[in-house]
Amino acid sequence: MKVLITTGIFPPDIGGPATYVPIMAEALTARGASVTILTLSDDPRPDGKAYPFPVIRVPRRRLGIRRMAEVINRIAVLARRHDMLFAPGLPIETALAARCVRKPYVLKVVGDLAWERARVLGRVTDDLETFQTQRYDLSTELHRRAQAWAAGRAARVIVPSVYLRGTVRGWGVPEGRTAVIPNFTPVITTEPCDVSRDADGQGNLPKRSLVITVARLVPWKGIEQVIRAVAALEGIELRIVGEGPDRARLEAVAASVRCPARFLGQVTHTEVLAILRAANVLVLNSGYEGHPHVALEAMALGVPVIARAACGTPELVRHRETGLLLPTGTAEEAAEAIRELLSDSELRKRLVRQGRTLAASMTLDSTADRTWRVLQEARSEFEKACS
Repeated sequence: MKVLITTGIFPPDIGGPATYVPIMAEALTARGASVTILTLSDDPRPDGKAYPFPVIRVPRRRLGIRRMAEVINRIAVLARRHDMLFAPGLPIETALAARCVRKPYVLKVVGDLAWERARVLGRVTDDLETFQTQRYDLSTELHRRAQAWAAGRAARVIVPSVYLRGTVRGWGVPEGRTAVIPNFTPVITTEPCDVSRDADGQGNLPKRSLVITVARLVPWKGIEQVIRAVAALEGIELRIVGEGPDRARLEAVAASVRCPARFLGQVTHTEVLAILRAANVLVLNSGYEGHPHVALEAMALGVPVIARAACGTPELVRHRETGLLLPTGTAEEAAEAIRELLSDSELRKRLVRQGRTLAASMTLDSTADRTWRVLQEARSEFEKACS
């Protein structure tokens, strides 16, 4: 089966989809698929890595209707030579192109792109759940309806969490056309970070502990509250990995509260893993996550996780089992959770042990097998409908 995979980000970009797409594409290739990748890219030249499939890069610098029309056209031209399309990104463009050339497509939905765009542009301040029930400006409503249209006409919609299945059902997608396939734990070749590695042999941490947060720098990631939490504690340093439009404001907040924070900006996935491996705690205070890759990676590395109990995160970070959950993500909650975790060696050991067990159970083979079955079923049903 020839599969065209469409995505908005791909290495050297970083982020969940950029991690997921090349690994899944290679796994599908190993299962007999003939894969082609179409991605947006800041630099249309090859990134120097050898992939077992073609990667076609469309310049990201063009915005608006012109760029969208170009992307739809490129997808449609390629789709004619493929049996179906799989879209971890570019859902609206993929849906329109697939309809033009009468090809089946499967979407992977990891969030609400209409909400994300409206929040970044300052058109919406509501949280994700409130957004599903309210009405907004014309541009936001058009984007929301286009997103629901694309999902509603997909042969299947893959989501990584039960929470997101509920979200897409609210868009009008029948439950029978959704498949919950959790994210896999990437293979990590570095040694796991042992809880006692930087300790004194009794499980006590050194005088200055290292807290890491990895996220795009946007308001819903809750990074300001992490900064304020660390500023309220003694003997802790904060490293913030990621880039985004909120960086200047967050740097000003860190300076104003005298938080010992360093902003590391955008780094490669390999560097993210190395930074995580050096951490004593990962704090993911995001109010909007489908099924966070970085929490899985921290668990696999033996780094205890503190996360906000929002969206699909509690399906992965289970309170006092595989991590600590913050009810609302305030600075006070984060500070108390960090303090407790760093002062209780038995709690750290238990969370690390159970987190590693969970991460080890979420294998690439299982995720790839289930994804491959969904693609095959979607193609089979489409062919029957056309015969």
